[in-house]
Amino acid sequence: MGFQVDVKTAVSRLGRIDFLQPLFEAVTNSLEANADKIDISISVDDAQLSLRLPNSENEKQFYKISGLTVTDNGDGFTPENIQSFKTLYSDAKRDLGCKGVGRLTWLKVFKRVKIESRLKTSNVIIDFDDNFSEANVKETEGSNTDK
Repeated sequence: MGFQVDVKTAVSRLGRIDFLQPLFEAVTNSLEANADKIDISISVDDAQLSLRLPNSENEKQFYKISGLTVTDNGDGFTPENIQSFKTLYSDAKRDLGCKGVGRLTWLKVFKRVKIESRLKTSNVIIDFDDNFSEANVKETEGSNTDK
């Protein structure tokens, strides 16, 4: 049994994270999982603020990004990838330049992240938030042919 890590504290020590960093991390994870097809969908809330630009009759509306979805055809959460996810500063993919903390950037931007992985023989669902523990990783057996 390894160290227990308080995710909320680890996230708070990261400093400022730009919205694009979690997106970058998610796409990087897809590539590291040997994906050759990656789809990205960004969700926005209704306009939060309107602003009339100086010397212009046009108003600019700003939208709040409320979420993103990254779908890929990579390896998914194999037992090795699950263990790496549960291990802060994992060196599982160090040879690829990974530092083992990228997933924490997601929680600097979003309150909750839901990960779904469909493998040939099982499904993995991970609810990732400030209170993350191993209990948040759920594996179910099943056959998936549309991975």
